[in-house]
Amino acid sequence: MAQLRRIQTDTSEYYVAVSPEGVLTFNDSQSSQSSQINPRKKTLNLVHNAGERTEAAEHATSPNFRAESLVKEAIEKLKLAQDRVESAEEERQKTLAEVKAFSDRLEEALSNRLQEIDAVLEQANSRLATAERQLAAAEERVKTTELRAIEAENALRRMEAEFRMRIIEKIPGWNRISNSSGR
Repeated sequence: MAQLRRIQTDTSEYYVAVSPEGVLTFNDSQSSQSSQINPRKKTLNLVHNAGERTEAAEHATSPNFRAESLVKEAIEKLKLAQDRVESAEEERQKTLAEVKAFSDRLEEALSNRLQEIDAVLEQANSRLATAERQLAAAEERVKTTELRAIEAENALRRMEAEFRMRIIEKIPGWNRISNSSGR
């Protein structure tokens, strides 16, 4: 739909219709009066009015042109901004993928390391249990050996006492001394 603009100058008043296609039409409010003026003046008025109308037409179309150029510029800026947003989103997705890959590798490495540590700990616990069993067996052997040593010592003392008694019994006159002291 065409936009109608009223343009008023010092000498005339007229309307300019600007269609969406950019076509201008003029409507002079003084056209009925101009038929009564002499032809020279009429020609001058027409030339003058044509100049004013051309200037008015430029002014009438310039806001539309400016608006269109502003719209085009805004659209270009929006496209550039959209491209930057898409690029930033792609970078974000790429970074997230890299972080996830790193996290997965780290998690796998930690899991492997924990399994290794568990295996080493299990071996150490097994060795410790074996060492404790060996220590308990060694302590038992020591106790057994100590008891045997005590028994052997006691047996040796008894044997010494018996040997002394046999030796003393073989000494002449020992019986008399021991009998008289026993009284």
